[in-house]
Amino acid sequence: MKSLLTSMAILLCINVFANTIFVDPSVTAGSVANTYPSLTSAIAASSNGDTIFIAAGSYASTSPIIIDKSLTIAPQDSNEIIDFYGSGGANNIDMNVNGSAGMNVRLFNLKFNTLNLSAINQANIILNNLSISSMNINGAADMKVQMNNVNCANSIIANASTASVSSRTKVYLIDCNINTDLSIDQDYYELICARCTIGVNTTFRYGSFVVSKTNNLTVNSEPGGGNNADTLNKILIVADTISNFFNYQNDNYK
Repeated sequence: MKSLLTSMAILLCINVFANTIFVDPSVTAGSVANTYPSLTSAIAASSNGDTIFIAAGSYASTSPIIIDKSLTIAPQDSNEIIDFYGSGGANNIDMNVNGSAGMNVRLFNLKFNTLNLSAINQANIILNNLSISSMNINGAADMKVQMNNVNCANSIIANASTASVSSRTKVYLIDCNINTDLSIDQDYYELICARCTIGVNTTFRYGSFVVSKTNNLTVNSEPGGGNNADTLNKILIVADTISNFFNYQNDNYK
């Protein structure tokens, strides 16, 4: 919790000229300055670099929440988890991140259904203390997805990336728990996974799997070069617990 508060304080100091916007479902739209009854309406009213603080509670919606700007989204009370998941049906809210190159998105202490990340060049997406059902990552050149203490009830899946060997999509996971699969089984991604637990399968092609647990670990080759031809930046697998099998293909290891 201390690290979360410190991170938020730093972010607020950096965005000196940004606005702070609030979400409170008890407020009528337009009745209180910079306060909106839903996260969707707050995002629509925001500008790049703004911070949106959400009042405690559970939120329902019939459509996904779309984040298309550089924003920090967090609860007003850092001890709260804002619940966008609900009990089922229409309350199972997805969040979609899509926008322009170089955007920065920071999400803290949220619970929702599926997180869909669009391919955005040079995007920097920070996910801290989230509870989600699943995640889909569409990679792009020099895109970074950084996860800390993310709990995923199902799987995190990477789809084809528009990056290259020199501009890999980087996916960092620290202290995360994934109940089913972690699949970064696409070319031009780099996985850095540390102190994580994956319930069933972990699959990737380039990167590191360190001090983590999984049932099955598979490292596949990248067709046309990539990790198979890279003798300098080797794949790192250290001090892991692999319950069932470890399968690797034509790669260099430390």
